[in-house]
Amino acid sequence: PLPPAAVRLLSTGHPDGLSAAWGAAAGGRDGYTLTLYHARLGTVAATASLGRDTHNFTFTGLAPGHEYSLEASATAGLYQAAAPKISGWTPPSVPQNLSAVAEGNNTMLISWGSVSGQQDDCQLWLRDRRNSSLPWRHSLGRGQGQHLLQGLIPGRNYSVSLSCVAGPYWSSTKPLAVPIEPNPVEDVQCLPQSRSLYLNWTSSPGDVEAYEVVTERLSDGPPSSKYVMSIPVSEAILEGLEPNSSYQIIVSTVGMNTLRSQAVTLLCSTAVEALPPPLRADVFQVESSSTVIISSDLFSEENGQIEYYGVIATTNDSLLRPTQEIMSSTWYDHYYGTEDSYLAVLIPNPFHQRSSLETWRVPVGTEECGQSRATCNGKLKADKQYRFSIAAFTKYDPVAPAVAFTMFSAAGSGADTTPLSMPIIAGIIVGFLLTLAAIFALVYWKQLRAKRTKKSSLPQEMVTYSLRNVHRPVSLQNFKQYYEMKTASANHAFFQEFEELKEVGKEQSKVEAELPANVSKNRYPHVLPYDHSRVKLSQLGEDPHSDYINANFMPGYTSQQEFIATQGPLKKTIEDFWRLVWEQNVCNIIMLTVCMENGRVLCDHYWPSESAPVSYGQVRVHLLTQSSSEEWTMREFKLWHEGLQAERYVSHLHYTAWPDHGIPESTTSIMTFRELVREHIQSTKDAGPTLVHCSAGVGRTGTFIALDRLLQQMKQEKVVDIFGVVYALRMNRYLMIQTLSQYIFLHSCILDKILEEPLLGLSGTERSCPIPLKSFAQHYAQKAAKSHMGFLREYETLLEVVKEEASSASPPSGSQQTQPSSSILPYDRSRVKFSLLEQGPFSGLLQVWRVPGCSPSRDYLAVQGPDKLTMEDFWTLVWEQDVHTILTLLLWQDKGEVQGEACWPLEGDSLCTKTLTIQCGTEKLVSGWRCTQLKLKHEKKAKERQVQRFLYTLWSSKKQPDVQSLVELLRAVRQCLPHRRRTSPLLLHCRGDMSQIGTLISLDCLLHQMKAERIVDIYGVTLQLARSCCLMTPTL
Repeated sequence: PLPPAAVRLLSTGHPDGLSAAWGAAAGGRDGYTLTLYHARLGTVAATASLGRDTHNFTFTGLAPGHEYSLEASATAGLYQAAAPKISGWTPPSVPQNLSAVAEGNNTMLISWGSVSGQQDDCQLWLRDRRNSSLPWRHSLGRGQGQHLLQGLIPGRNYSVSLSCVAGPYWSSTKPLAVPIEPNPVEDVQCLPQSRSLYLNWTSSPGDVEAYEVVTERLSDGPPSSKYVMSIPVSEAILEGLEPNSSYQIIVSTVGMNTLRSQAVTLLCSTAVEALPPPLRADVFQVESSSTVIISSDLFSEENGQIEYYGVIATTNDSLLRPTQEIMSSTWYDHYYGTEDSYLAVLIPNPFHQRSSLETWRVPVGTEECGQSRATCNGKLKADKQYRFSIAAFTKYDPVAPAVAFTMFSAAGSGADTTPLSMPIIAGIIVGFLLTLAAIFALVYWKQLRAKRTKKSSLPQEMVTYSLRNVHRPVSLQNFKQYYEMKTASANHAFFQEFEELKEVGKEQSKVEAELPANVSKNRYPHVLPYDHSRVKLSQLGEDPHSDYINANFMPGYTSQQEFIATQGPLKKTIEDFWRLVWEQNVCNIIMLTVCMENGRVLCDHYWPSESAPVSYGQVRVHLLTQSSSEEWTMREFKLWHEGLQAERYVSHLHYTAWPDHGIPESTTSIMTFRELVREHIQSTKDAGPTLVHCSAGVGRTGTFIALDRLLQQMKQEKVVDIFGVVYALRMNRYLMIQTLSQYIFLHSCILDKILEEPLLGLSGTERSCPIPLKSFAQHYAQKAAKSHMGFLREYETLLEVVKEEASSASPPSGSQQTQPSSSILPYDRSRVKFSLLEQGPFSGLLQVWRVPGCSPSRDYLAVQGPDKLTMEDFWTLVWEQDVHTILTLLLWQDKGEVQGEACWPLEGDSLCTKTLTIQCGTEKLVSGWRCTQLKLKHEKKAKERQVQRFLYTLWSSKKQPDVQSLVELLRAVRQCLPHRRRTSPLLLHCRGDMSQIGTLISLDCLLHQMKAERIVDIYGVTLQLARSCCLMTPTL
């Protein structure tokens, strides 16, 4: 027979079938035989025998995605004729059970079931309806069952599908809708008022349709109704609320795909509504000179403290008592307008700072107000009679104040209106003519002067504040008397002086800070940087507002941009903060606040807590070291800039003992911290400004910068100008030195510094002062003359101071009975605190003093002991205080015997405490001195540390020490201290006389002072040592 004609092999549309079709050839036949082969393997996949009149056949049960070849033959009797083979493909199958699971707000995990058959390639398709560009696709590996989609935009809808290709065919799943949940809001802040709450938060990235705010009042009664509002911006004002009530506020982001983000819930309470103060009496005194006398008992404070007093003036004879509407009228409205009543004076309550005062005099009409429309105590109209009322505010608000008024006083006058006698009239006329003549003379003189000099004018912001000339620098010799005068009458003079600073700088522009794009970058809405001194960051891309950060350059003693004052970073501004540090080449960050105080977040945590580096934008920060004391913590950071591929080192000095809006407990602590800061600044002279921040960056920050500047002025000029320094700071940043207590605290610091400086000689007692090296031989000869009479007088003065200081020493409770030498006890302020392993009968017996060196990085630990009872505490102290060098001092009677042998491991052996293993290593010579190597291992922390131990035999009390030997010893010890920016304390210990330890410490300090400063101050160094422990005072 002839073979079949026009044979075709086609897909049926199903992945497991192929359809064969052919035409009949001329001539006869018995039927047809179809044989289907696997194209790749060549094996038979299926066969079929068909009748003579059949011209198509469908193969089923085939493997998807495979190529097959078909041989079609016509049969007649024993003969068979085959047509040429043709090939065809079964379509690929597609995955089943396609699903999507969100893993975050921009990540989605796509999963699917296994795919049967064979495919040339399978691809994952992602389509974004809002993006008109081509869809994104990703080729999948064979056998892959899931894929993680990243970088999706929150709040947007996507669709996902899978397609597979085999030969000329492809198959695809139905598109799966994948909605992405929007990001939740961050940094939600609530600022309460009595009947409203102001909310703001960081805008969520992505497709945001609106923000939903649900407010519900919390109460003990039945559930209150919820108030839901939808707003398009990242701030909201909730009004119409109840005073002194708690509200639950839920803020959600609504995406453009209508999905809602995870809700952020916070509790916020409205403020107590201020009630007007009750009036106790309507009667008050007005002097003839229009001076109102405010009495402290005129109003009661049972409804809360009175914040302000005001004086209302009126020319309306029929008005009995002011109304609240009058509060919006000012002197300008009265003098140039039609208002007959106005608020003339508004002052803070003067009786809070001076509880002993009973009255306060307020003269009315004393200021030159010009064209000012603000509250101003301008001159009264000469032809009008005035009456006055006193207002008391528990809350001052121009719109809704909590205020009570007295009745208006009896009629007075703006100018005296009583008839004048003829002699008085004549005197007035003569005085007027003389004044007129003087004016003409003055004008003539100015015209002559104008010919010689050209008049120059300064812009308004450069004009010196008129009150500035009243306050002049005070010499150090007069400061104590000046301070006592200011503190008299319950700090009345300080209050007046601080009030004069209130308006300084406030008129300067803050345009950038008030832009809508920058408002959410400010921690407090009222503390904004002035435009002229703000620190500008580099612009990021096309964002014109990316150069903004709430920070100002601040003048120090040596430079107009010595400091940067900034707020504590918000979560959203942490990257900007580190960008500021990098761009301004900051090497020292001074932090004056804790992150959270009384449940309020004052500063967000902006540095890594662990040693693992953390990236903040382009800057990666690595915490290298951290050491803590009772009142501050020091950290070292390494910064790496990803874009510039460069590194820097930054010190972080964190003072933790300064409460918000308050002052430290003592001046000593903050001045010691300031010395530490100043040392860091001096060691990084080529760096940029020093960055200082607290929470708002004005109160504590301003006080610290002012203190540093004043202490330098005091040292260089022998004067201090506290008013002038605060004035200069306020011209560069709003509200620097925020409270009156901080202003007074600055004066207290300066006074304490003056009183403790030996070189000032304020007490009348002969005291020493630093001696330049080139003059020291002459100084020594003068002191040594007449049987060392100069040394004797100076030493007697020292002992008097030591005797006074010694009264502050107090023994720990219970230690008197068990401590072998309980007469030697640390002062509380210099005693070292460290963890005790257990509170047994002998815990806490180890006596330890921390002695400050001539610089904060050269501290000492002086220890009495150890012995068997205090061995555990001794090694705990060594570990916790990061000691690397120990100087063991042997009593001369011991003749080389090592004291407390049980406390030390033998050579090649180990000593174990409950937490530490101390292994004794090799011995080496350092500049001729024996030095034993010890290795400490902390069992729980799995950390090790190397410690070096020197031995030195002390001298007999009847002999002088070998000076050369002592100097060489101390040099050898210093060589072995770790070469780090923060050197660990040097630990000295002995069994008995502490005065010889004091001599060693004093000598080491003096050697450093001699080398670093080229001066010697033996009295000052010894006095500082005695303040740590009187028993370490060297003998005469």
